[in-house]
Amino acid sequence: MLNTAPKGKLMPKLVYPLSAFCAIVLAFFGGLVVGQNTTRDITSSASSALSAPAPEQTPHARTTPTATTPTPTPTPTGLALTSRGTIVLKAGEAAEVNRDGNLLASLIIESIEVDPTCTGGYVRPPKNGHFVVLTGTITTGSYADFADMPYVPSISLRTGGFSFVSTTGKKTPGNNLIGDSYGCFPEEEMMPNDVNIGENASGKLIFDVPENSGSIVLPELGAKVPNVQGWEWTF
Repeated sequence: MLNTAPKGKLMPKLVYPLSAFCAIVLAFFGGLVVGQNTTRDITSSASSALSAPAPEQTPHARTTPTATTPTPTPTPTGLALTSRGTIVLKAGEAAEVNRDGNLLASLIIESIEVDPTCTGGYVRPPKNGHFVVLTGTITTGSYADFADMPYVPSISLRTGGFSFVSTTGKKTPGNNLIGDSYGCFPEEEMMPNDVNIGENASGKLIFDVPENSGSIVLPELGAKVPNVQGWEWTF
């Protein structure tokens, strides 16, 4: 017998498999699209991360400690040195020593007198030939400016620390210049033998010299000045 069932009865059997097949195809291609987009996004992010410049790193500053070096007193300018390397000073000019910019001592001789009239209570004639008197003032710096030194020097103005040089260049040591000068003037008029830092003084320095002309030389004033052999006063 022939199957006489209506054709419409067969449609459900064909539609369901076709619908399932279409769903599978769409899911497959949709997955490819999604996968491509996902891959593209990851690659783009990675590329951006690789191509982005690395942040600049600020180098740590290295601090080099600064060594503190004492500054020596510079050689005085504008003053000619003698053949002995000394500075010739006139009355009223200062022999000065500084340390790191701080005054150590300054000596100003205000007047020079040869063969003065002695006014002391125990006067004797000069042993070497002539008395020479230098009258002046010494000023010293502050003790606090030199407290870091191993010792704070006192400024010696003893006769033995000076010397006499004749016009022919002959030198007489300081200890030989004491002679019979003691007692020519009252003690209160004389300059102290030593002056401490922070102290000032005025008075006379007297020397018993062999000639009535020449130079009184002071090699240092508490300390030496670089490249200078001291100061001298000519009469």
